[in-house]
Amino acid sequence: MTLQEQVCTLEQAQRLKELGCEQEAYFGWFKFYKLSDEWSLAQNIFTNRHNCKDFLRAFTVAELGEMLIKLGRYEMPAQHKGTWYHKYLGEPKKYTCILFATEAQARAALLIHILEQEKKHELSH
Repeated sequence: MTLQEQVCTLEQAQRLKELGCEQEAYFGWFKFYKLSDEWSLAQNIFTNRHNCKDFLRAFTVAELGEMLIKLGRYEMPAQHKGTWYHKYLGEPKKYTCILFATEAQARAALLIHILEQEKKHELSH
């Protein structure tokens, strides 16, 4: 299994940061100064020693699971025939099922959904 399959996607990392998710993780997506405009994945210890012009935390399955549990969510995404999914109760009270290639992507998507719902709830009150 590749490292990319064990962490959230770059897009999910960006959204989690926007939603105010804690920025502590073992791995990160980064861009080096002057070397490239492409995002790469590495351990944070590596990126802390080098000049990175952009950096986002790439949360692992375990880190995402811990964050979900801290939010009181004990139901984690499930797998069926090699595809990961999670379902949630949407509007108007219908379940929606979303499919993902990896467990990390499914957990990150669930966390994003929960944080977005919390933000909507805060704004409406």
